[in-house]
Formats: sequence, structure tokens, C-alpha cells
Amino acid sequence: MLKIDESIRNSLIVASMSEWIWEYDLLTKELDKAEALINFLGYDKNEVEKGVNFWLTLIHTDDIKALLNALNDIVSNKTNYFAVTYRIKSKHAGYKYIRSTGKAFKNEYGNNIYMAGYSIDISEQVKIQRELSETTERNKKIIELSPLGVYAYEKGVITYVNESGLKLFGAKCEDDIIGKCILDFVDPCCRKTSSKRIKLLENGYKVNSKEINMLKLNGDKIICDAYSTSVSHENETEILSYIKDITEQKRMTEENKKLLEYTIECDRVKTEFFSNISHDLRTPLNIILSSIQLLNYIYNNSDNNYNDFTTAFEKYINIMKQNSYRLLKLINNIIDISKLDSGFLHMNFSNHNIVEIVENITLSVADYIENNGINLIFDTDTEEKIIACDADKIERIILNLLSNAVKYTKSDGTIKVDVKNEENAVLIIISDTGCGIPSNKLESIFERFRQVDEELTSKSEGSGIGLSLVKALVEAHGGIIKVCSTYGVGSTFTISLPNKTSENIEMPSTSSNASATEENFNRKVHKISIEFSDIYS
Repeated sequence: MLKIDESIRNSLIVASMSEWIWEYDLLTKELDKAEALINFLGYDKNEVEKGVNFWLTLIHTDDIKALLNALNDIVSNKTNYFAVTYRIKSKHAGYKYIRSTGKAFKNEYGNNIYMAGYSIDISEQVKIQRELSETTERNKKIIELSPLGVYAYEKGVITYVNESGLKLFGAKCEDDIIGKCILDFVDPCCRKTSSKRIKLLENGYKVNSKEINMLKLNGDKIICDAYSTSVSHENETEILSYIKDITEQKRMTEENKKLLEYTIECDRVKTEFFSNISHDLRTPLNIILSSIQLLNYIYNNSDNNYNDFTTAFEKYINIMKQNSYRLLKLINNIIDISKLDSGFLHMNFSNHNIVEIVENITLSVADYIENNGINLIFDTDTEEKIIACDADKIERIILNLLSNAVKYTKSDGTIKVDVKNEENAVLIIISDTGCGIPSNKLESIFERFRQVDEELTSKSEGSGIGLSLVKALVEAHGGIIKVCSTYGVGSTFTISLPNKTSENIEMPSTSSNASATEENFNRKVHKISIEFSDIYS
């Protein structure tokens, strides 16, 4: 057997340093000079055989094939170099990972007959590599499963995106994102700032998370929270960005803010309403009580003067009646609002001549309005228009709007009532030359318990229920009500009612019976007294 030159052996020892050298005879298939390896594996020398078959019993079954292939390449003269990694069984510590490297030497015929080399324990490196691979795989899965969009980009060009990142921008596959500039997905208003942040990251600076407007592939804008960091490798700087869509969160925050503001405003309006309602209840009651006290005083101090007492009696009875009507109006409005909210307000629909209803109720208050120095005009472009409506509720709507017009129209002003017939609707238009409504109050004028202006309403009484009830009654007819107003000039309320009748409802009969006519007249007088009770001449 050819023996290895001592100088070569020494060079192998130097090369191997703390590793174990060995020699292998390809002809006898025996391993020699392997004492250090045997000691490392924990075997006694007498437990180990030199033959290759013994050593093969220690090799892990999954690694035997690779080891034999490497040996066969040496034996068949395919190569002079031997390098293989395998697991070998130690006596007490299970399998160890070994990396063996060797060189074959030839005889005078050019055949490989001898090999010398060294082996090193790479178990720790394999363990570290495995843990690193597991960590890498685990991190990869975490990134893939992350609900945040994760993007990697170099020099602004996207090189990686996870599944959530695809969904964030509305992409179907990676090709829709990878290779594109990250700034293409940033709203133009934010690109300058984003470009500066990228430059800072590329130069090794840290940046804080940033709320930024971004764009989906279809152009939709989304609000995102972006956190970015940089990673340097191979003289290149890669930027990792974690992006979360907070559009819905921002919307909810804004809605909650508005809800809070609305709740605070509702609480304020409620407090104001209870204050007004308390005043509206207390004022007529105080007037009624004062009238009773005055009557009692006059009665006790009139010196039996019948005429003085009669005059005072008539005056204060009228005052008490008017204020009783005020209380009744307030209570009726509250009851009707409650019924509307609960769906229990009964609507008695019949086919009526709407022109006649509006004209009659307008003319019934003409004397009162004109006695206040206000001109009243009624006009119509048709004498008859039959529609399905609740006549009682229509009268109440018109009286309420006329009452408001009188409240805010000065003497020598004008109130006009128009009825117009259109193709799909009947319009009832009530306009006045009163003080008008401030433009910033127009949107809230039909809201419940709202009053237009404390300075204006202080001149007349009201709880802020009337217009809300009017709107509800109009909508119960399937109609709509709108208002146009110029502050200091006047207001116009336009009611639009559906131009339709009901085939299943007959026209109510008009009776010429004197008692029925008188009853209808008294009913209107009573209704007018209630609706106009909070106006003082």
C-alpha cells in the first residue's frame, strides 16, 4: 500500500487544525489513522473495525447512498477529490453531522489506490442553519398571513408583496404589483413627502409611521397607515413597508365624532325644548290664574256696579279662553308627534277638492289677518282638483303655516296663498313678506323642537313642534314640503301633494243641512282659535 508522504500528512494536519485526519486504502477498503474520529464518536478502539462495512453501519440510512456514490467516483477514477456530508451515529449522543473532505492518490498506472483527508463536526452549524431556515420559513409565513400589506422595494421598485398587499391595492396577482414604482400607488398630494421619506430610509435614517393617502389599481383612494424600515445587504438598501388600510377606521372615527356632536346637540335641543315647553305651559296658566284673581278682585270691589263687572268679565274670559287654546294646541301637537313616532296617527283619506279646502280655510282667517293690517291674497290656476287627502290634516297644515306667516309679518305686509295644478302634483304655496329665515337655519327649520332664532321667536310664542308636525303630516300624504327664504325679505313654503285619487274612496257628501253647516263652521272656528292662539294683536 502506498503510504502518504509525511510532508503531505503534515500539511493536512495544518489544514485540518482541530479536525480529524484519516487515511483510506481503496484496495483493502480499510480506514486508518482515525483515532481522533473514533474518540469523538465515543467508541473504544476495540469496538471499531477498520473495514468500510463497519463504518457504513454507523452512517444514517438516508445518507449511505450519497457516501457510496462519492466513494465509487474515486474508485472509478472519475475524480480525485472526495467531499460529502453525512450523519454518523455516536455511541451516546445520537447522530452527528460530519463533513469529510479528501484527496485520492494514483499508482504508476494512473489508478486511484489511496485517499487521505479530514472530517469536521458540523452538527452545530447544521443546527444553526436549520433554526435559521425554520425562522426564515416562520417569518415568511407570518408575513404571508399578516393582515397588513407588506412590500419590499429597492430604488423605489417593488420586489416583493404579500397576499394582503395584493388585496390592499386591488391586485389579482403579483405581476400587477412587482416591478412597479411604489410611488405610483401614492396619491399625488403625498408623493413629494413620500419620496423624501424613501431617500431618508435609503441613507440609513429611521422614520416614524405616517398616515398617507394611497391609490388602488382602479384609482380608488384609500387612507393608510405606513411603517417603513431599511435593510442593507450586498451594497444595496432594501426598504420594507408595512401598510394598513385605515379608511374604514377613519370613517368610523369621523362618524363617531359626528355622532358625539349630534348627541351633544340633541341634549342641548332637548334641554332647550323642555325649557320652552315649561315656559309655554306656565305662561298661559299664569295668565289664566291672574285673570281669575282680577275677576275675583273686581267682583269683590265693584260696589255692585254690574256694568263694570260685565265688561271685565268678558275681557278676562276671552283672555282665559285664548290661553286655554294655547295649552290645547301645545298638548295636541305633542300628542300628534307621539302618535306619528309610534305609527298610531290615523289618516282619514277621502277624495276632496283640494282647491276648495285651501280656499275655505284661507278665507276663514281673512278677517283676523286683515285686522292685523296684513294683506291676504288667495290665487289658483284651477277651480277644482280632486285628490285623495285627509281634509282635517290639510286644514291643520295650512293654518299652521298661516299662523307662522302672521307671527313674522309686520303690518302692511302681505301673505299670499297659491294653488297650482301640475301634471303629477298639486302645489300649495304660502309666501309672506315677513322677516325671513337666516340661510344657516333653513336646513334645520323642520327639525323637531327647533326654533329659527331666539330673537325672532321671543316676539311670539312657540315650542318648535309646529313645522316638524307640518312636515310629518305632509309626508303622511306622500308629499314633500320645501322652504325658500331671504332674511329680511320673506319666506315661501311650497307643499307638493301627489296628484292622484283613490278609486276605493268616495267623495264625502256636502250637506245643506243647517245644523251640519253650523257644526262645520263651529269646528273651523275652534280649530282657528287653537292654531292662532299664540299670536297677540
